[in-house]
Amino acid sequence: MDAVDKGVYGVGAALIRKAIEANPAVASYHVDLAHALEHQGRLEETVEAYRRALEIDPGDARAHKNLGHVLNVLDRPAEAEAAFRRALGPDDMEAYNYLAVVLKAQGRLDEAIEACRRAIRIKPDYAEGHVHLADCLLLDGQFEEGLREYEGGRASGTSPCPAAAWRSPNGTAPTRSARRSWWSASRVSEIPSSFAGTRP
Repeated sequence: MDAVDKGVYGVGAALIRKAIEANPAVASYHVDLAHALEHQGRLEETVEAYRRALEIDPGDARAHKNLGHVLNVLDRPAEAEAAFRRALGPDDMEAYNYLAVVLKAQGRLDEAIEACRRAIRIKPDYAEGHVHLADCLLLDGQFEEGLREYEGGRASGTSPCPAAAWRSPNGTAPTRSARRSWWSASRVSEIPSSFAGTRP
C-alpha cells in the first residue's frame, strides 16, 4: 500500500473516531475503525477495535472472523482459534475452514481435519475446504484420501496441486519434505487478507 492509500485510511480512521465519540455504542463504527486501522498496518489497534465492537455486539460472526484473521497474522494462534470458534455457526463453512487453518498451524491435525470436514458438510463443493482438508490429510500421512480431496477442490473451481505432482516417478507416495516443498512453492492462500469486502 502506498502513502496515498495509507493517508486515505488515516483520514477515514479520524472521521470514524469522531463518529465513535458521538455514538460510542454503535458496533459497526468500531468495525469500520478496525478496517481502517488494519489497512494502515496498525494491527494491535485493529484487535482492540474489533474487541470493542464485539463487546457491544457479541453475535457479530464477521467481526469474530476478522479478529481471528488479524490475530493469526500477529502469530497468536490460540487467540485466533478462540475468535474463529466464537464465529462458528450451522451454515458458516468459512469459520470452520479458518479454524482448521489455525489448528493445523498448532500441529493439531486431527482437529483440523474434522473442522475441514464440517466446512465441507455445510457446502460440499466448497473448494477451499477440500484443499485445506487435502493438505491436512497429506501432512498426516493419509496420502490417497488427500489426493482425492485435492482433485475435489480442483473440480470445485480452485487450482490445487494436481495429483500427479504429489506422486514420485514410480507412482509411490511422496515424502513429507516433498509435500512441504510443493506447498511452500505454491503459496496457496489460507486466510484472506481481509473479510471487509464481504462484510454485510
